[in-house]
Amino acid sequence: MTEKNAAEIKQAYLQKKNQVLSLLDQTKRFYEEEHMDDRANVFSDLHRKLEEGGFSIVVVGEFSTGKSTLLNALMGKKLLPSFTNETTATVNFLRHKDQAPNGEAGIVYYNDGHTVSLPDDNLETIAKYVSTKGNNVAANVQHLDLFMDSDFLKDGVMLVGSVKILSQIHFIRQ
Repeated sequence: MTEKNAAEIKQAYLQKKNQVLSLLDQTKRFYEEEHMDDRANVFSDLHRKLEEGGFSIVVVGEFSTGKSTLLNALMGKKLLPSFTNETTATVNFLRHKDQAPNGEAGIVYYNDGHTVSLPDDNLETIAKYVSTKGNNVAANVQHLDLFMDSDFLKDGVMLVGSVKILSQIHFIRQ
């Protein structure tokens, strides 16, 4: 795909998105005029979610099929551990660095509700929080957000690296 093709595809997407936003807004107004506020609120929420719009690409597969290797290749940097046996014990959300709340490289979310900010995104640091070789990671860590400067992650795109099957994902943050 050339840069020109990508720009044309993006433009076509934005046009369709704006058409859908307009239809949602018209529908919301219709329900407001009919004094059906509960339905109007549904369309208002849909409008807001689409406008803020993110796009999630979830990478799933059997153990040791190359999910982390694929994500590393897309990012152009080895961030996630990848070996010949099972290594990823958490769900990992790769987002653009502009989405980092305080400019951190990553945030670890624990099952007990506390979080830890990562000062850098090097493999050694990240492996402590995502690898099956870490300190009881699967039982303690809910998921990890990594914030990166990558063209793949612009415009609200989020890559989700998952463990073996999608049903093991506790939730996908929107």
